[in-house]
Amino acid sequence: MPFENLSQIRVLCVSPDGALLVSIDMDGRALLINRKRQVLLHHFSFKKPVACAKFSPDGRHLAVAVGRLVQVWQCPSLDKQMSPMALHRTYGHCHADVLDVAWSPDGAFLAAASKDITLRVFSLDPIPGYEPPTLAGHKDALVGVFFAQPEALQRDAVRAGGAGAGGAVGWVTGGKWYLSAKHYFHQRGARVSAYAYHPPSGLLAVGLSGGVFDLYQLPDFSCLHTLSIGRERITSLAFNHTGDWLAVGCASLGQLLVWEWRSETYVLKQQGHHHDVAAVAFSPDGALLATGADDCKVLAAAMRPDGRQLAAAALDGSIYLWDPVEGELQGTIEGRRDLRGGRLQSDRRSAANAGSDAAFTSLAYSADGALLLAGGKSKYVCVYDVSERLLLRRFQLSHNRALDGVLDVLNSKKMTDAGPLQLIDHQEDDEAVELLPPTTDLAASADVPGSGAAAAKRPPLRCRCVALSPTGRCWAAASTEGVLLYGLDEQLVFDPTDLTEDLTPAAARAALAAGAHLRAALIALRLGDAPLLKHVLMATPPGPAVAATAAGLPAAFVPAVLAALAEAAAEGPHLEFVLSWVRGVCVAHGAALKAAVAAGGGAGFGGGGGGAAARLAAAAAGGGLGSGAVVPVLRSLQKVLGRLHADLAATCESNLYGLQYLTSMAAAEAAAGEDA
Repeated sequence: MPFENLSQIRVLCVSPDGALLVSIDMDGRALLINRKRQVLLHHFSFKKPVACAKFSPDGRHLAVAVGRLVQVWQCPSLDKQMSPMALHRTYGHCHADVLDVAWSPDGAFLAAASKDITLRVFSLDPIPGYEPPTLAGHKDALVGVFFAQPEALQRDAVRAGGAGAGGAVGWVTGGKWYLSAKHYFHQRGARVSAYAYHPPSGLLAVGLSGGVFDLYQLPDFSCLHTLSIGRERITSLAFNHTGDWLAVGCASLGQLLVWEWRSETYVLKQQGHHHDVAAVAFSPDGALLATGADDCKVLAAAMRPDGRQLAAAALDGSIYLWDPVEGELQGTIEGRRDLRGGRLQSDRRSAANAGSDAAFTSLAYSADGALLLAGGKSKYVCVYDVSERLLLRRFQLSHNRALDGVLDVLNSKKMTDAGPLQLIDHQEDDEAVELLPPTTDLAASADVPGSGAAAAKRPPLRCRCVALSPTGRCWAAASTEGVLLYGLDEQLVFDPTDLTEDLTPAAARAALAAGAHLRAALIALRLGDAPLLKHVLMATPPGPAVAATAAGLPAAFVPAVLAALAEAAAEGPHLEFVLSWVRGVCVAHGAALKAAVAAGGGAGFGGGGGGAAARLAAAAAGGGLGSGAVVPVLRSLQKVLGRLHADLAATCESNLYGLQYLTSMAAAEAAAGEDA
């Protein structure tokens, strides 16, 4: 999305209908975004850090935990409002920070789990004579709270137990709240760090600080599944809408795992770099992007594509253009002024006068050699015209204030005679620090750079490497914050999935043999192996398996699947089976395909009206498909099916009388048999 918070993102919240997205950073500044149209609606500040935020079931209210307060805001609607976000009510009954909130299924009540080891239930609207009950009896700070199904009238609170153990406490209301059950996780030396609850199925997933997550069935609290993904703290858990897939996140490793717990296989395993990204490179066709980091993986360098010019960056910020054959200097680009910007905490001079050590550390030519991208010890990436030696544009890599060197002007109040206030350790050692409940900042607890304890010495914003796609449509930068991709295509889809040793053709065939057809198709698609993809598609059993696999395909892979089906229809004899596949894909992704064709003008497919309105329709469909990839595939498929239809029609017409003779003879033999 083309939006950026001013600091590390701490809370993300999506409305039940998926239309609104709220992004809140560590300082309490929030962005209200229309997710489907990717439009920024409003930005505001809660004044303090926010622990959690959740939409009501009807999507009309947003509950936010701000310190010891619980605030309920009215969300934007079609009615006229003075402000997109209006404060509805504020609850200040808690004596310590609120860690989690939960809405009742009807949206009439709101539960708040506090650090003071109590639980409170508030009413959304004032009720005469109603006093919010306080549910006590827990042994440690609560990690989460949620309501169960309405017919069960049960409410469970997940908490971090004493002595490093975790447990769950159930409360039931029948006009009065009382304790119904108490359970323990029995994980010695581990604490509860994350949870997720799926109301329709009653599944409870609990993540622990030792890298283990458990899956329980409520209300009997029977353990269905236990899996360890490492030794680092699990920081986030989330179910999909059916409850079959569980997403597990580990911030310290940059790891994301999507687990299909019924078949005990993973759908997606994504591992980010643990250290700064130091190098990026495009594949020759521009479809893949390789990254390397300081974790001992990759390093690269480059020259102009025609080999007639060499660009060299010096420590003084200049770029020297050489003739590699004659060894003559062709020109110089003075980039020292272009690098200036961004003041570090330890800088004694302003941003305009600083930059003595600023220099370019990575250069990349465009395919025609007319442009030169340069990045290095600065928050900017510069684009130069090689022939004129002029700066065309500067791109600022990030506005995240959790990184050092983003701001040009620092707060003078934080400067002392001993140096910057942030770099001075003015807190005495406290032996009881480890006895306190775990911090609510997941990034700080995972020791993510730029947050928590690491924020005292924030990493500077730098560019380690730049790379330009051979197509000339996009370029990438490896920065302190990660890999940034800039492109000219509005419908560009970037899928940062690493190909580990588990994503192999053998793994695809094993998944196919195990009946995991969707996983086999995803492996073949991510490998880009067309013959393997065709084999997986044709080996899928006809019937419900085809429809289920087609519905589970990501929209970005739909053109590749349609291309494989077109090739299979042209070469193979299984026309009816291929048509069932085409029907399943069109039923599941028809809206996204239609919007993508309309965005491209719809030439040859009855689509009229491209432009901004069509692009907004494509974005609203949520398909993420570009017309440049969809239209050629649909034309190819239409051509193949049209040719097959013409062949079948000619065959049927030439054998029409023969078919009539055979059917009449069959009818005559049947009548003779009945007479006999």
